[in-house]
Amino acid sequence: MCFCLNLPPIYLGLGVVLAAAAAVLLLCYVFLLLSRPLAKVLGQIGINVVTRVLGVLLAALAVHIC
Repeated sequence: MCFCLNLPPIYLGLGVVLAAAAAVLLLCYVFLLLSRPLAKVLGQIGINVVTRVLGVLLAALAVHIC
């Protein structure tokens, strides 16, 4: 229990969830801003390699879940 604030625990939990959602949103925004420079660095071959590796990881995850 938090004694520093006089809020019910439900509001504290809601605040934590909203803060985590805001952090994820900010992180996604930063990665989307960096996507164009990263694509220039990787080039077409690098993008193809990353796409195939992520496809293999997704397939492995799908097999593991099923």
